[in-house]
Amino acid sequence: MNEARTPGISATNPTDAEALRSLRSDQRLEKLNRHIPSLALIRTLGVARDEVAHSRLLAMLLDPQRHRGAEIMLRVLLRGILSRNQFTNSIGERIRIILEDSWTEVTVHREFLHIDVVVYISCERGAAVIGIENKIDAGERPQQLRRYQEKLQRAYPDVAAVMVFLTPTGREPTTALSDSQVPTVSVGYDSVLAAVEEALRHTERGSRNEHVLSEIIAHLREDILGEDPEVRTLARELWRTHGRALRIALEHRSRLEDIRDMYETLLKEKFGDDTDTYYWKSKGELREIKMSLPSWGNTGFPFEFMLRVNGERLPEVRLLLWRDGYNAHASHLREWARSVNVSAGPLIDEEFRPLHGWGWRRVFLEENHPPDAVLDEQSFDEATAIAAVDSVVELFEKLQPHINAP
Repeated sequence: MNEARTPGISATNPTDAEALRSLRSDQRLEKLNRHIPSLALIRTLGVARDEVAHSRLLAMLLDPQRHRGAEIMLRVLLRGILSRNQFTNSIGERIRIILEDSWTEVTVHREFLHIDVVVYISCERGAAVIGIENKIDAGERPQQLRRYQEKLQRAYPDVAAVMVFLTPTGREPTTALSDSQVPTVSVGYDSVLAAVEEALRHTERGSRNEHVLSEIIAHLREDILGEDPEVRTLARELWRTHGRALRIALEHRSRLEDIRDMYETLLKEKFGDDTDTYYWKSKGELREIKMSLPSWGNTGFPFEFMLRVNGERLPEVRLLLWRDGYNAHASHLREWARSVNVSAGPLIDEEFRPLHGWGWRRVFLEENHPPDAVLDEQSFDEATAIAAVDSVVELFEKLQPHINAP
């Protein structure tokens, strides 16, 4: 039978078992398992996929007051934006004029009009403003890009304005207005990489700037774009040699359902009878396990702890609020959120904004809180269950003092 046509074969077949044994004995698999990424400062600081940190980094790189290669990077990015051909003739022509001319002013703002980065560029023949909304792992908030388009249009009525939706893959936004006078352009992090590489080519050899830009390039390739050459080469070789065994392994990989009973037992040990767990399968697979605390719900806080499998099939723990629970307690919850933020600093989303594409609302102010919601334990075994419960307890302890407060 043709190997490429047997993704669902049983591991009990002797041929399949032999394929799995061959995979297990391949030294390249062990080498991949032992792979240690290159030492990277940004990863070491724990912000390898942190959107706020990357927006700050981008603003610094594009600001001529802070980076000598800023104009080089901006010109590369502007040319990339123009190449998308998503503009009216007027806006495209005005940006081309900016590119051809010498610049008289470049101003970079962070969190201006609630947009991650806003760049204003002027020359003798005109001006342009570029708003950059940076999304690495998070989704869009309801009507988010539309609001930003409208804000830029009001703030810069006589300037060629463009919204850039920056993501690792250059995916299209879902909340932008297609007929806005401020068009939205999807840009991938590969464009940022190209701009940094061009700046590096114009940087003095052996200088501190060269070392910093080289580090940023390595970070973008490995942590944002997933271009670690050693890992990519090893993985492709293994698929070429052991495609049959790898497909079998994927079919029989551990799942959330494998730790359901253990996870519920551990929750009971931590919270006693003050637990209410429920779940159901989607398309035959368990994707979420939810837990609420009756002691919280009875006092007007119907928050739910969710252990779920995200889009990359990794386990993550979130504290969320279902829309019906929010609707029943909206006034009380908003007042409570304001009081918590006054006493404890910015912690709770006072609007409990809905998560895009879900009936759930966020509780914490941060886009994806906790920032380390995705668990390191990815095998859905006892260690995964323990790590998940530890994350639930951490979230519980963060909010419990405020929920008990009068």
